[in-house]
Amino acid sequence: MGRLVALDRRRLRRNATAAAAVGAALASAAGLRLAQRRLLRLRIEGVSMVPVLAPGDRVLVLRTDRVTVGDIVAFADPDGTDAVLVKRVAGVDRSSVRVEGDNSGTSRDSRHFGPVPRSAVIGRVLWCYWSPYHPAKAGR
Repeated sequence: MGRLVALDRRRLRRNATAAAAVGAALASAAGLRLAQRRLLRLRIEGVSMVPVLAPGDRVLVLRTDRVTVGDIVAFADPDGTDAVLVKRVAGVDRSSVRVEGDNSGTSRDSRHFGPVPRSAVIGRVLWCYWSPYHPAKAGR
């Protein structure tokens, strides 16, 4: 009878470990699904944000309408094209956001098309995860 109890405990321990692994996998899958809905990857096309962001840079955008002055944001082109523009927030009010490119000589921004409605803001740029101009250094 003592041997049977030991086997049952071993089996229970193994089952608990398997259940924990399955639970962790499900939580990771749920977290990944949530991240896919909240995060957007974009490729920078123009030179309006040079030197901070250059053509070919790839950025991660957090979908949110909460932005502050100084944030870099992605938003739908106000001219009605399907393009997504990336600019720095220069001003914020209740219903709109004023945006400007860092490279003011080549930037088409709020100085041209006016403030952007908050509903057009897709999100805030969190991270440039790849850049052809700033390669990662070995060991980092």
